Amino acid sequence: MQPGTWIQDARQYLVEVQAEAKKVTFPSRKETLAGAAGVVVISSIFVAFLFLVDITLAQLLQWTLG
Repeated sequence: MQPGTWIQDARQYLVEVQAEAKKVTFPSRKETLAGAAGVVVISSIFVAFLFLVDITLAQLLQWTLG
């Protein structure tokens, strides 16, 4: 590798990064809130399910061990 080529390679890399960054699109506020609400709902369902499983297993263990 020649001494000056890494500078050209780095410059080319940064130009390509900038070009790719311009292609990035972000979700709208409405889409973001809908996605967040979905995560909260699904998480709540899993929490409720695991809570019920935990309570059930605790009762079974308590009943088994007396």
